[in-house]
Amino acid sequence: MNFILNVVASIIAAFLISLIGFVIKLNIDGISPLSFFRTLRRITVSKIKYFYNDRKYLVKYLGTTGEFLSLAERSVMYIGFWMSSSIDNSDFLKILKAKTSKSVEFSACFPDPDSPLMNYYSAFFEKPKEELIMKINSNINSIKQVKEELPPNKKNNIRMFIHEYPITASAFIIDKGDKKCKVLIDHKLPNSERFFSYGFEIYGYKNKFCENIINSYKEILDGAKEI
Repeated sequence: MNFILNVVASIIAAFLISLIGFVIKLNIDGISPLSFFRTLRRITVSKIKYFYNDRKYLVKYLGTTGEFLSLAERSVMYIGFWMSSSIDNSDFLKILKAKTSKSVEFSACFPDPDSPLMNYYSAFFEKPKEELIMKINSNINSIKQVKEELPPNKKNNIRMFIHEYPITASAFIIDKGDKKCKVLIDHKLPNSERFFSYGFEIYGYKNKFCENIINSYKEILDGAKEI
């Protein structure tokens, strides 16, 4: 019994020493421990599964966009920019075809390449407007090609839209309304390359915060033009 008590006491002591060291480190970094733990609680309550401050960590820990797409069982909605970082990954179109060949419905919503909005995106990303228009049209055609390769009774599983909203973040919404619903938000930085971004993955089931995010992006999709 004494041996067990000694082991438990050692574990508790090690935990307390680590906690004290962690709190000291927060203070050294200029972070209030109280603010840190309050923030941690809000993250937990908001059901944020993962936060990344660099896109390379998104791929490292959550996988490619294709791997994220493979988690879908019923539906996928993408509302955002031109999905170049997704389509440039060799697995995305392959997984898109495999999922939509079965029962998964995929909707993608891009900026309207003919809209004056492209001037905004050109300034935001510091890229020539013509280059962005080319990216959008190229990626729309890539997805259309996947759609053409689907069986006739599955072609409607892929739908594409164009919007005219000046957004700064894209959203992948997986299995909206389902217990396994999850959302990936990728926020772009102005005057930076598209892969310099930060964001988070969040669980959507019984989550008011996530519901607000989904509803906001769904409103963009609902007001978009199908192509």
